[in-house]
Amino acid sequence: MGGQKLARWGFLFLFCGLLAGCSISMDLTQTNMEIRQAVETLNRGIDALTKESADWRAVVRDILDELPEDVQSTMRAEVTDLLQRGIAATGAEFRCDMDFLRIRTREDLERIRYKYFGGPEPTPRQPYLCMSVPLIVDMNLEASRRNRLEFYGFDLDTMPIAAYVEDRNGQQTNVTQYLNIVTHYHMTLNLGGEAVGLNDNHRKILLYWNNALQSSVSVIPAEFEEQCETQTVRVNPGTRNYTPPHTNIPGYNLGDREFDGHGPKIDASVTLKMGANRKGLLATIWMKAWEWDTGRSRPKSDYTAAAGETTSVIYLAPEGWLIRSFDVLNYDSVSYIDTDTRDDIYWAGGMSPVKKWTFVGDTSGSEAGDKTMVQVEFNPFNVVIERCP
Repeated sequence: MGGQKLARWGFLFLFCGLLAGCSISMDLTQTNMEIRQAVETLNRGIDALTKESADWRAVVRDILDELPEDVQSTMRAEVTDLLQRGIAATGAEFRCDMDFLRIRTREDLERIRYKYFGGPEPTPRQPYLCMSVPLIVDMNLEASRRNRLEFYGFDLDTMPIAAYVEDRNGQQTNVTQYLNIVTHYHMTLNLGGEAVGLNDNHRKILLYWNNALQSSVSVIPAEFEEQCETQTVRVNPGTRNYTPPHTNIPGYNLGDREFDGHGPKIDASVTLKMGANRKGLLATIWMKAWEWDTGRSRPKSDYTAAAGETTSVIYLAPEGWLIRSFDVLNYDSVSYIDTDTRDDIYWAGGMSPVKKWTFVGDTSGSEAGDKTMVQVEFNPFNVVIERCP
């Protein structure tokens, strides 16, 4: 009955309980308190998971302990499922670092909060790859030793994934039918003769989702040394700064340029991908900052905002060479609520493409579109390039 009561009054709370002079019953007042407590509980968990040292399992368990008894059973079930899904992924086959799982858990909690209480729409969940086994497919090995390619990651079941093989001429063939999702963190590709049927003319195995190339695995043909030359290049992209333009929050009028101590709530991400011709490696930096009512977990009047993205080339292969692979993850993100006018620094861990994030959110004056910005310091990493006849 508690969940039904919360569902019954939730709509009225959002549109009546927040308006001065709106008459509400004792039952609704009690429900308002339960909703606020649930929002505050989720906010505490999300904020805790911005810290690199946070134990994601302990944070989620604390959320389950602190959620009000009358909170919707479906929301409690989703938080429980999040915990169980993460624990299942950390078994012997898990190939992602714990810092990645902390970030992923925080993003999932933001989605749960948005689903039940509104606020800024979070980034849609999508698959994330951490490792392939083997890292390359060597055609010099016996067929029985290279008949399967395994992929490990997270949320591999959240959207369709397409697999292709590419030959030395760049021609791609769809082999998605031989891709098998074992669990949400493990999938396999059958490379056997009756399936993909790799041969010495093949050069790469490619995975696509969300209308973009997301991962590739190199295929080394027999007597590869006589056909293609490879080099490993150490790349240090350094730092990139991005100041998103002043804009409006979707659904609200354009605000002024002053956050005025109300957050902002900041979300940012970095995505790496190879260019279509494999000549360049691109980095897209995305950031948004919204004036924020922390207590109500929603944008605050007068809805100051800055948001946008920029893409730049962080590595360009020499003339006659193509990029084969790189050895860092292709995505990382940060989400937090600014609480002062000082710069905020977050250190990334594991195989992230980012070493350090530095944010300017609120300042002592107006800032949106001018001072609010992110500086991304990239991790150095290796890029394998190839030159084939």
